[in-house]
Formats: sequence, C-alpha cells, structure tokens
Amino acid sequence: MQGIRSIGADPHCIDFLKPLTLIQGKNGTGKTTIIEALNFVTSGNLPAGQKSTFVHDPNVANKIRVDGMVQLKFEDVKGNEVTGTKRVTSSISNAGITTKSDESTLKQMKNGKETSVSSKIIDYDAEVMTRLGVNKAVLDYVIFCHQEESNWPLSEPKKLKKRFDKIFEVSEYVEIMENIRSERKELNKKVSELDNEIQNHLVGYVQRSNDLHNEIADGIKMQEIITTNLKKCDEKLERLAKQISECNAKKKTFDELKSTIEIQKATIRGKEDNLENIDVPDYNGNVKELQKELDEAESKKDYQEVKKKQDEFNKEIVKIDNEMKNINLEITKVQKKINDLEVIKQRKNETKKEREQLIQKIRKKYSFDDCEDIEEAMEKIKNEKETEKQEIMESSKAKIGQIFQDLSSANVVVANVEATIRSKEADILRLNCEIKSIERDIEQIGASAERSSKLEKEIAKVESQLSGEESLEVLEKNFLDCQVAVTQRKVETEEYSKIIIAKHNYTKKNDELNTAMKKSEKLLSEFFESPIQKNFNRQITTLKMDLEKNCLVADKSFTTLEKETAKITDKLNKLKIKNEMNDSTVKQNQEQISQMGVEPDKVKDKLDKIRSDLKEYREQLGEKQGSQFLYKKWEEQIAKEKNCPLCEKPCGEASDVQKLVTKRHADLPSEIEELNESVARFKIQERNLTHVLPLVEKMETLLNQTSGELEKIEKIEKQKATKEKEKDAAKKRLDDARKKLDLVKTLLGDAKLLDKLIDDQKAAKESVEEARSQLFAKDVDKSEWTVEQFEEARNDAQTKMDNFEAEAKTTDLKVKEIRTKTTELQKLKEEKLKIGEKALQPAILTKSKIEKKARISECQEEISKFDEQIPDLKKNQRKLNFDLEKANAEFESKKSEIATFMNDFTNLSESLKITTAKLSTYVLDENARAKLEKEMDNFTERKSELERKKVQSANKEDSSK
Repeated sequence: MQGIRSIGADPHCIDFLKPLTLIQGKNGTGKTTIIEALNFVTSGNLPAGQKSTFVHDPNVANKIRVDGMVQLKFEDVKGNEVTGTKRVTSSISNAGITTKSDESTLKQMKNGKETSVSSKIIDYDAEVMTRLGVNKAVLDYVIFCHQEESNWPLSEPKKLKKRFDKIFEVSEYVEIMENIRSERKELNKKVSELDNEIQNHLVGYVQRSNDLHNEIADGIKMQEIITTNLKKCDEKLERLAKQISECNAKKKTFDELKSTIEIQKATIRGKEDNLENIDVPDYNGNVKELQKELDEAESKKDYQEVKKKQDEFNKEIVKIDNEMKNINLEITKVQKKINDLEVIKQRKNETKKEREQLIQKIRKKYSFDDCEDIEEAMEKIKNEKETEKQEIMESSKAKIGQIFQDLSSANVVVANVEATIRSKEADILRLNCEIKSIERDIEQIGASAERSSKLEKEIAKVESQLSGEESLEVLEKNFLDCQVAVTQRKVETEEYSKIIIAKHNYTKKNDELNTAMKKSEKLLSEFFESPIQKNFNRQITTLKMDLEKNCLVADKSFTTLEKETAKITDKLNKLKIKNEMNDSTVKQNQEQISQMGVEPDKVKDKLDKIRSDLKEYREQLGEKQGSQFLYKKWEEQIAKEKNCPLCEKPCGEASDVQKLVTKRHADLPSEIEELNESVARFKIQERNLTHVLPLVEKMETLLNQTSGELEKIEKIEKQKATKEKEKDAAKKRLDDARKKLDLVKTLLGDAKLLDKLIDDQKAAKESVEEARSQLFAKDVDKSEWTVEQFEEARNDAQTKMDNFEAEAKTTDLKVKEIRTKTTELQKLKEEKLKIGEKALQPAILTKSKIEKKARISECQEEISKFDEQIPDLKKNQRKLNFDLEKANAEFESKKSEIATFMNDFTNLSESLKITTAKLSTYVLDENARAKLEKEMDNFTERKSELERKKVQSANKEDSSK
C-alpha cells in the first residue's frame, strides 16, 4: 500500500500468513485501512467519502500530487500467481483537491511467463473476482464485512434471505420462481373463473348456437335478396346514366350544329345582299394594270380605314366565340347538376318505396293497424316481450330453486345415511380387530410360563458374561489415563512441530533473502561502492531523490539547448528561404534579360550606345526632313524666279537646275524612310532596355544581399552544429540519468522486499529462539538438538500418541460392550415382570370380548334398518333430478323462443332504421332545381343573343368589304 489514508508516500508491505493472520493495534493505527484497501483492490468498493478521503491528503504530505496504490499478490483458482494493482491520484488545483482513478493492471505468472492486461481492455473488478472464485456479495457480506454490519445474520428473515440469495448467486432463480408462482396463481384464478363461466353458460351455449345459425341463415337469405335488388338498381342507374350522357352529348352536338347552321345561313344572306348591291363595270385593262390599281387602292386612306374596321369586326367575332364557348361549358355543368338531382330524386323514391314495403311487412307480421305509428307499436311490442321474458325467468328461477333446494335436502339425507352406514361398518371392523387382539393375548398368557423359563436362562447367561469382565469403573479409569497420555504426547508433538516449522521458516526466509540479494547484487554494485546490508529502502530512496534532481537538471539543460537549437534552425531556415527566393528572382530576371539578347552586365553600355545612335539618327532625320521642305520650296522658287535659291543669282538654264533639285527631292523620301525605320528600331530597343534596366539594378542588389546572407548562413550553420553537439550530449546525459532512475525505481521495489525479508528473517529467528526457550525451560538436555533430532523426537512422540489412542479405543469398545449387555439384561428382566403381570388378566379379557361382540350385533341391526331406507331415498333423489332437468329444459325453451322472436324483431327494426336513415340522406332541394333551370334558360338566351351579334358583325364586315 502507498498513499492510502494515513499511509504516506512510502510503500508498506504485508505478507499474510497461513492459515490465519491476526491484525492487532490501537485505534487509528490503520487496521480498518488494510481491510478497505483489500476491498478496494478486489471489488473496487470505497468507504464513505469515496476517493477524496481514501487517498492520502496532499496538504498533509506537503506535496502538489500524491499517488495512491494498492497492490495484491494472490493465487487464483487455477493456482497461477496473479498481481493486481489499482492506482488513484490526488492533486491540488485552483478548484481544490482533485481525486481521480488511474489505470489498473493485472499481471499473471503462468508457466514462467508474465502476462499483463489493463483496465482499458477488461473489467478489472470482475476479472479479479473471477480469479478469486467469489462473487461481489461474498466479498461485501462475508470476507470484507464491516464490523458495524457483522450482525446481519441475525436480521429479519426477508432481508437475510435476500443476502443469502446474493451470496449463493440464486437471486435470479428466486425471482424466476416468484414470477412462476405469481403467474401460476393468476392462471389458476383464470382457470377457476373459466370453469365457473363454463359451468354457468354451457347449458345455454348449444341453444344459442342453434339460434345464431338460424339468424345467420335468415340474414344470408335477406342479404342475397338485398344484394340482388342492389345489383338491379345499380344496373338500372348505369343504364340511365349512360342514356343521360348520350342525350347530353347529342344535345350538345345538336346545339353546335344548329348554331353553325344559323351562322352559315346569316353569312349566306349577308353575302347575297352584298352581291345584289355590287354594281361594278367590267375592267378594260390587263391583269398587271389591275394589280397596279389594286396596290394604289390599298395604299389609300379609305382602304386602310376599312381594313382597320374589318380587324375590329374579327376581334369582336373571336370574343363572341370565346364567350359562347364559356357559356357552353356552363350549360354542360348546369345540365350535369340537373342530372344529379334527377338521380337523387329517383334513388329517394326507390328507398321510400322500399321503406313502405318493409313497413307493410312489419304490420302484416305483427298485426299492426294502418293508422298506428310503426315505431311506437314496435317499441310497445319490444317492452311487452322484455316484460314477458323477465316474468318467465323469475318464475322459472323460483321453480328451479325450489326443486334444487328439495334435491339438496334429499342429497344430504342420503349422504348422512351412507355416512352412518360407513361409520357403523368401521366400528364393526375395529371391534373385530380388538376381539382378535384379545384372543391373541389369551393365547399368549397360556404360553407365558414357557417364555418365563427362557427369560430366566437368558438372564443367567448375561449375568455370567458380565461377571467375567473387568469392572466398568476400572475400564473407564484406564480410558481416561490413555486420553491424558494422548493429550501430553500431542502437546509434546506440537511443541516439537513449532520448533521445526520455525526452523524451516527461518531457513526459507534466509534462502529468499540470499536469492533477493543475489538478484539485486549487480544493480547495487553499480550505485554503491561498498555493499550495504540493511536499510536498503532508505538508502536507495535517497539515491532516487539525487537521481531525480540530476534528471531535472539534465532535462532543463536539454530543454534549453533544444529551444536554442530550434531558434537557430528557424533563423537558418528563414535565411535559406530568403536566399532561395532571391536566387529565384535573379534567375527570373536573367531569363527576362536574356530574352532581349544581351548579357545583364552589358545592358547599361548597350543602352547608352543605343541612346547615342538614336540621337544621331534623329538629327539626320531632322536634316533630311528640312531638306525636303527646302527642296520643295526651291522648286517653286526656281520655277517662278529662275535664279539660284541659295545665292539668288540667275541660272543659266532653269531646266537643268530644276532637274537637279527634282532629283535630290526624289531621293529624299527613301532616305527619310530608312532613317525613320532606324529610329523606330532604336526606340524599341531603348524601350526594352529601359524596362530591363530596373531588373538589372534589382538583380545586382539581390546578388550583393545574397553574398552577405551566405556568409551569415555559414556562420549560423556552425553555431547550429555546435548547439546540436551540445544538445546530443545533454540528451545522452538525460537518457543516462533517466535510465539510472528507472533502474533505481526497479531497485527500490526490490529494496522494500529486501528490508521486508530482513525483518522476516529476524522475526523467524526470534520465533525459533522463543520456541527453543519455551521447550528448554522444561528440558535443558535438548538445548543442542538439531532439526533432525527434533523431527525424530516428534515422530517418537507421535508413535506413542498413536499407541495410546489405539489402547483408548480398545478400552472404549469394551466399555460400550459392557453397557450394551447391562441394558440387554435390564430389558429381559422387565419382560419377565410383564409376563408375570399378564398371568392375572384372562377373566378380564374374556368379559371384554363378550361386550365387543354384543356391540357388533347392535351395529349390524342399525345397518340393516338404514339399508331398507336407502332405496326410497334414492328414488326420491332421482325424481327430483328429473324434475330439475325438465324445469331447466322448459326454461331454456322459453328463453330460446323469446330470443328468436327478439332477434327477428331486432333485425326488422334495424332494417327499418337503416332505410329511414338512408332516406334522410337523400336531400332534394326543389328550389335548387328551379334555380338551375332558370340559369340554363339565361345561358340559352345569352347564347342566342351572341349568335345574333356574331351574324351582325359578319354582315358589317362583308358590307365594309
């Protein structure tokens, strides 16, 4: 245990002894803590307060974090060594003390191999309980039962049973049994209820079944009739609907044809009138001339107005057609509604007729007057039949009840007589048995003299056997002496065994200590110059603290160097990225410059040369352009003034001068064009080089920067290499320190074991000394004995103890044999005494036999009288049974008759109600029909009016044409 309640950060180990370990101590020394820790590591249960009070307080430990651990090593049900470890942590934060569970592990040694599983993979508590072979209830109520609840076996039976069910894992089966009992009780209740119902209703079910069959047959016949009528009605309706739809279609076609005929007639009449009014002389020209005149006429204003009016007439005709179409649709809808009303009216009349026929049938069947209201009359008959049914049931029940009462009385009388006969017969049988017993006793009394002599011989024989044995007191004294000797030898054997066990335990602990020392010798020699023999835990804990400090220093140094290396690496990476970007920019600039066909270092020189050449060519171009102007001017001046344009002197031949000037003037355009092309070419080169020049300057700047940055990179890389070496050295120191710390932690566990083994060895040695001192105080001659001598002495004592036990057993058998014979002698004497007493009883037994025979005769006479009464009683019983069956049959017959009548009556009543309800659903509104007919007339008039308008519009159109 470590970090649990009052147990601090140092682990405490407890080795539980076999077969029992007693934990003793004052209040607050941790006895309960041990049990709670065992409960926690096996079942996961925590005491009141949960983890916060279970873990050692960090404030008391003066630490920020306390790690609690409980580790239990045990053998599972298969004999494998298992180590279970549960961990909890408690830490101080801003919110207070926080406690939480950590990962639990379960290690197993099987066939020399160690396997481990974590609580992340399995249910730790369930796995531990499985390996221990007990359930949680056994752990809670038996193994780790709290002292305040240790009296639970004395609790109430119900609570006690629940706990035992949990302990023996039968709670589920108990619950199943309770469910079965409750279900069985419920089912038995239902069975009894069903039996009662069957008993009460079985008689009427057959008759009711027959009635239902008759009702079903009548209903099927009526249903067939109604179905046939419905089919006929549906067929008739379908025919009528088909005829109506055909009539509507024909009417619609007729109306359309009629309207078309009227329109055609009106059109024909209009055209005839127009034809009569036309008085146009014959045209004298040809077709082309006529076409020309028609075109001229169409272009005139009068013709355009006529055409416009014609379009208006056409629009009006289209509008009228649309309206007529809508009116036709409305007429169709109204006609459909009228047809629906006709169908409803027809169905209503048919339903009304069917209702009248049904009423006539009811009046005829039940003899109702024609003036009497059918519903009131049917209700009256229904009430009369209900009253009649009630009277019949009451009278039948009274009659059946009286017969049943008489039958019950007769049954009671018969049962009493039969019971009396059985009682008398039993008395006769008993008296006969008693008489036989008396006769046997009388016979035995005759043979008692012979039996008495035999008993005297047996008594003498047993007494002679007892006289040859030792006295019971001597044997009992010998038995007690043997028991005392056995006890003494047993105490002596136990004392020898105690010394032998203590010796063996000391040897075992010594071997374990030597083995553990040998196992840890190599690690101890690495950390300690001189070997240590005691206080391993304290010295290794001190070493662990020193190594933890070294680890912290090494970790801090490594972290600092790692951060510095990261900074240098980051700075180096940034410089490299910048340098790469500069190189990329320089390459791009070089590519752009190389596209100009010039080297970057010659751009400035070439640009200066191009600018110089451009200036020169521009000057030449200016001169040529000025010469062109002068030559032109000179040509005009020579032609006009006929003298030299430079010196203004008269020329010899003006034509020669004119030719010369003209020739010079003719050569100038080609020269100017060449100069313009050169200037344009140089301008392009200048512009391109001007654009490239900033790139060259930028490239030079970047190259200068790159050279400086390369020097920085080289310097930083050297710094990085130095820091990397320092970091690797620090990492190595940290790894070495951690490795040593891990070894020391491993060694710390062994150290705790070594300290414990040393303490165990010391305790075993003290046990040996204590056992020797207790034995040697009695016998000082054995102070120098070895273990083998003690074992030999123990074996001798054991042999003597076995001999004394055998002797005691033999003595005990003799004592039991003597006691058995004494008891047998006592019984023989008692039997002899009883035989002597029976010799005086023959007269008494003879008198008792005569009395019992007289009593048998009386019982036989009484039985004869009762046998004479039984036939009359049975006859009366059969008559009452017949009367009861007859009354029940009459009652059921009347009941069936009334039920049949009521069934027919109810069917007719329901049919009448259904027909009446069906009739009420056919609501026929005569006003609605009149309204629809009025709408139909209005639509027809509107349609005629529109047809007239259409004819008038057509006539106007023709007249306008």
